[in-house]
Amino acid sequence: IVSFRQNMIFLFEKYRSNLEISHIYVRFLFSKLLQMLCHDLPLYDKKTINKTMEAIYSCHHFSDIEEILISVQNEITKRLEEEKKSPKHVIQIVKQYIHEHYQEDLSLNLLSEQVYLSPGYLSEIFIQETGCGINKYIKNLRMEIAKDLLHSTNMKVNDICHNVGYQNLSYFVRSFREHFGASPEKYRQMEKKLKENS
Repeated sequence: IVSFRQNMIFLFEKYRSNLEISHIYVRFLFSKLLQMLCHDLPLYDKKTINKTMEAIYSCHHFSDIEEILISVQNEITKRLEEEKKSPKHVIQIVKQYIHEHYQEDLSLNLLSEQVYLSPGYLSEIFIQETGCGINKYIKNLRMEIAKDLLHSTNMKVNDICHNVGYQNLSYFVRSFREHFGASPEKYRQMEKKLKENS
């Protein structure tokens, strides 16, 4: 939101003071910008966009064009603010954090701090949005990465264990077996046999 506002200010300043650029080009440019900005705004249908573009083309002063775009900018900012508060957005941030830090020790408290929510509330909305709990989500991700590493590298099981965020090898092996029905070593052997036979 901040960078969006700054870019709009920069754009207005650039064209406000530049008298060499033709008025037709400025109108065309800001009409295009309007189309891009309105593309995802449900409150702007095609009819409204066309009406607003016509208004831009009939402006005699740059300040009038600026006024139209600022009102659109305010609508977008309002929508972005609403999205920011939505559970979907919060879960997206948490998922991204998990994907970037799965090798580290992840706890519900740590994740809830990232989005300024209580652990209980985060846990609740995470289940609502994804259909599974946070711990299960982390485990599933780690298991899938471990499986890929077993399949595509010659890394030792112990190294894979640490690489996917587990400190205890036997706990990792047990978790892997529960998840895939075979130990990491067994899984790797099965994968090798499949490769040889294909």
